Amino acid sequence: YLNDFPDEKERDRIKEWVPMLAEGWLGSNAQFPFHHWMYSSKDGGHVRSVMLNIHVNQTAITPEGTIGTMTCYFYSVSSSLKLADRLMVYRITDTYENFFSSGSKSRDEIRHMPASITAQDILAFQMFINVLMGVDLAKNLNLCQMAPDQCRLPPSKPNSTRLAPQLAKLLRATTSGDQCYAWNPAYQSSCAQLDEQLCKAQSACRWGQPSQASCDGQTPDMDSKCRTFTGQSTCSAQIGCVWRSPEDLTKWSDAINQGTKALDASAPSLPSGLLVGSPTVSVAHDHAQVPTDHVQDIVSAWESKYNLAGDAISGLNALIAAESVTYKSFHIMVKGDTGVLQEVAAGGRNWGGIVSLAFVTAHASIEVSLSDCDRMQMSCSPRCDASSGPLMPGQDRSADFRRSFSRSCHCQRGSDGRLRARVLYQNADTQKGTCNGDWILKGSSAISKCSTQRRSGGDTFACSCRCPSRGPDSDELEKVVGYLQHAAYPKLQAEMTILQAELQPRSNNVRQALFI
Repeated sequence: YLNDFPDEKERDRIKEWVPMLAEGWLGSNAQFPFHHWMYSSKDGGHVRSVMLNIHVNQTAITPEGTIGTMTCYFYSVSSSLKLADRLMVYRITDTYENFFSSGSKSRDEIRHMPASITAQDILAFQMFINVLMGVDLAKNLNLCQMAPDQCRLPPSKPNSTRLAPQLAKLLRATTSGDQCYAWNPAYQSSCAQLDEQLCKAQSACRWGQPSQASCDGQTPDMDSKCRTFTGQSTCSAQIGCVWRSPEDLTKWSDAINQGTKALDASAPSLPSGLLVGSPTVSVAHDHAQVPTDHVQDIVSAWESKYNLAGDAISGLNALIAAESVTYKSFHIMVKGDTGVLQEVAAGGRNWGGIVSLAFVTAHASIEVSLSDCDRMQMSCSPRCDASSGPLMPGQDRSADFRRSFSRSCHCQRGSDGRLRARVLYQNADTQKGTCNGDWILKGSSAISKCSTQRRSGGDTFACSCRCPSRGPDSDELEKVVGYLQHAAYPKLQAEMTILQAELQPRSNNVRQALFI
């Protein structure tokens, strides 16, 4: 949106100004201030009109507490501004005179005089654009369906002293705060589009204020009866009723967060001889609020969709097995094959016939290679007796080629544990007829090899060395699991943040705003 501004410095100022502007309105009664710019477009010939509406949400519930949030509506219109010419009656008079007579004749012409724009013209045009923008914005925010008689364009002559009177009246008429919402976040986007009549016809939707607690029926036919109870204790005592509040969602989110934090781990020191690649981590999350008799269908679907381990499924079922008003947390780390790990953190409860259950999961894997240089293997030809056995860092093991004029095969380990094969002539690497194989990293079971000829057409002397692969012991396996757990946690935590946002109560608070 800002790219249309011809001045780059102006674009930078607006980027800094928007968050500062929103913070300045926090705590005031003007929850929906608007600001307006008009400027010529970069290509000329058009006027760009931009209206920025900043909706300041007074409160939002987050795991860290209640904070202020904002929503920006950036609306721009490009238009051609052309003023009608001023018309002037221009009289031309011809006169004549001679010895015998004199006279004159006249004719009138209408001439076009270019009009000059005035401050009043600019103000009228600006307010006219404001009206169009305001009504269009009200339609996009579904305000018109609540008061359709107020959502009409004003007379063609805009009032330059007030901003869109119909829109202001519309907003004032919808400040009651009642709206259509869903306790189950999965249905929120659908419920938010409904008016009161349609909302009350949907069993998944509620009409009222989502920021306030209420007594809801477990079935649609009980909803109207349960709504008569305004206290938590009286509501909970009624069969078929359940008390729900925004604080419940926060407690639910906190329970999942508790399980997620339990999976945090510091980076371990990998043991000698262990070679690992870059970890691969994938994360996912899901949540549901369903009647108790449907929860097994949801858990089974999650097991198939997210490939959850059997132990994780057992933990989810145990989490909501007993009815309790308290939200509980659960976490598990399932070890697969070497270099494979699955983590699951969940939170939920079974209360009032409704199961609330949510989880985040991470699948992590890594390539692991281990070698055993206590069983280093040498191979050489021709006419060479290979010498295999333990080879420590900094050591060299060799075998002579018979009838090769003092050539020998060497397996050498550097001080850092790397391994390479060499063919040396008279044990010197500066003589013609020597060769060096590639260095093999510590922990790798790859083969280092090289070959050389004494002379063209003569024997080829080949030498190869390798430390054979082995499986990890219990200590090394724990180190690999800790390494994966540390690598997966940042992504698991990020997925938890997304899930927390989805669990928060949704509210079209824009309906409580007022243009001033």
